[in-house]
Amino acid sequence: MAGYDPNEAVTFWKRMAAQNKGGAPPEFLSTHPADATRIAAIQRETPEAMKYYKQ
Repeated sequence: MAGYDPNEAVTFWKRMAAQNKGGAPPEFLSTHPADATRIAAIQRETPEAMKYYKQ
């Protein structure tokens, strides 16, 4: 792990999304996931990441 609390990743990406203000292209035209998709994926994977963070 990179040494940061995985729980904070959602907070970080929510701040990034707020700065974006909906100015991103549609996800199918982008090389990166949409903010909402990225946040949902992080939330889904956080329990697994916490296992490694706590070690």
